[in-house]
This record gives sequence, C-alpha cells and structure tokens, in this order.
Amino acid sequence: MTKTTRRVVLLAAVLLAAIAAAVVFARREPAPSPVRIVGKTVDPGGTPLADVLVTLEIAPADSDEETPIERVETRSDAKGDFSINYIGHWRQASYLLEAQKTGFETVTVEDAGDLKSPVILRFAPARP
Repeated sequence: MTKTTRRVVLLAAVLLAAIAAAVVFARREPAPSPVRIVGKTVDPGGTPLADVLVTLEIAPADSDEETPIERVETRSDAKGDFSINYIGHWRQASYLLEAQKTGFETVTVEDAGDLKSPVILRFAPARP
C-alpha cells in the first residue's frame, strides 16, 4: 500500500467515525413529544360553557423571546368540551394555556405541557 493510499484510507476512516458519532449523538436526543390537551370549560357552578376561546402558546425553552413562537387555538363546543393536539418542533419548550370568555375572568395555566387530561377550566365572573 502506498503512502497516499494509506492517507486516503485513514482520512476515510476518520470521516466514517465522525459520521457515526454524529448519528449516535443525534439519536440520543429525545424527539419532540406531541402535546394533547383535552378538557371542559365550566362556570363557577359547573355548568358547561360553550364558545370559549382556548389557546396554547408555545415557545422554545432556550428562547429569550417574551412572546410565543406558535399559537394553537380552538373553541369549546356546546358541552364545554375542547381538545388541542400539537406536535412540536423543539425538544424542550414551554407551554401556556389560556382560555377566554366574555363576562368571565381569563383562565391561565402555565406549564401546560405537563397537564393530565381531562382538564377542567373553571371560570369566575369578571370583576366589575
């Protein structure tokens, strides 16, 4: 084997090792997990509230942004039921759930990515 051939083989082996290490490292990182929030919107007495705007705000965990990067919105149905399905782009993100209905105080839930369904969002009457 000539000196040039040995250098080429050595370079190829180093490149293959670097690619293999990158693949192993990339596979060790957890994939973004989907967020599914299912719940019900109710008034103080437990009666279902229809047409409540429910918003999930998403921001990457390593972001310095004060505003969300993405928003997913839905409305509760006549029975007060709602659901949000979101497949994220980031391995770590922060999730804020907000629900609004005219005549009621806004309901806000931080760390919404950790919520266990079904979620009951109980509204209080708006303050005068």
